[in-house]
Amino acid sequence: MKPPEFERSTNPLVAEEWLTSLQIVLNFMDLTDQEKVFCASYVMKKDARYWWETVQMRRNVLEMTWNDFIQEFNDKLYNRMAMKAQQNEFKNIKQGTMSVTEVVRKFDQLARLCPHLVPTEDERVRRMLDMFHPEIAVIIDSGEKPPTTVAECVERALRAEYRLAQAKQERAKFFEEKKKENQGRLEAPPGPNTHIFAYTRNNVEVGTSNVMTGQLSVANQDTHVLFDSGVIYSFT
Repeated sequence: MKPPEFERSTNPLVAEEWLTSLQIVLNFMDLTDQEKVFCASYVMKKDARYWWETVQMRRNVLEMTWNDFIQEFNDKLYNRMAMKAQQNEFKNIKQGTMSVTEVVRKFDQLARLCPHLVPTEDERVRRMLDMFHPEIAVIIDSGEKPPTTVAECVERALRAEYRLAQAKQERAKFFEEKKKENQGRLEAPPGPNTHIFAYTRNNVEVGTSNVMTGQLSVANQDTHVLFDSGVIYSFT
């Protein structure tokens, strides 16, 4: 198993990731403190190597414990300005356009740099709820009881994200079908034009075979009636 190399980075997340990966390898190899320090110095390259050489000039690294090395590493590569920026980012982290998986990964990375901001499981859960989209947080907190662990909170968030995505697809499908239905109505062929003609006895053309007049008793009253057999309705 080869320890990862490190060239130095101004990003505390990168430095922290390297140190964590290195410690996993060194613990697996079951080394002494001095062996761990030697191995860590061996995989340092470029700027990180130059930094280590300055450490060697001012202290006896042969007597350095692993905790001493970590302290030196943190003091140099976790500079205060960068750490302050990471802490502010962690305090204000929001899901935004990220998926649940993406924002949880970022949360975990930043939490490792700011353990004092989330000292308990309850505090981690509370910060996670503040981090998620409001509609996701509402679903997470709407169960019989609120989540008590980070794992439970993440599981509920993933389920909520899936349910919201499904509902969004169904709404989009519904509106698309309605749109097509409305377009079909607009494109339907027009019906036949209808006209209303009002004939009187004076303007009926002589010799018109389908128009005739006469008298008809309506409610015991004689009424002049004009009939046109070529139309749907006739009027008195």
